[in-house]
Amino acid sequence: MTVNDKAIDLGRAVTETDAYKNLQKVQAAMIEDGEAQKLVQDFQKLRNSYDRMQSMGHELEEKHLEKLKELHDKMMENRLVKQYEEARSEFDQLLADVNAKINEGMGKNQGEKSCDSGSCGSGGCSC
Repeated sequence: MTVNDKAIDLGRAVTETDAYKNLQKVQAAMIEDGEAQKLVQDFQKLRNSYDRMQSMGHELEEKHLEKLKELHDKMMENRLVKQYEEARSEFDQLLADVNAKINEGMGKNQGEKSCDSGSCGSGGCSC
């Protein structure tokens, strides 16, 4: 069995977890809810607008940050959006745990810096 075959098996195993199944269920419910969709789209549109402003060298003012926080808070008041965010967080934790096990299998310690953490530029690893 190749590494790629094992990766496919791992992906299939992930789809059998409660975290994945819950995320899929909540995501489907949220997609069907027009109010939840509008809240998420409004927030994403504003956030993207602010990202473009920053990429053009404009600094965000306090009023921009307040508006973004206000939309985020309003979005999180929606039951389905909140459930989605919680399910997404749970799934992200599952993936982080799986990644930690992969690193463990590669002989890496939890506290050990990896080359993709930006430590190479500072001479922190021997890649």
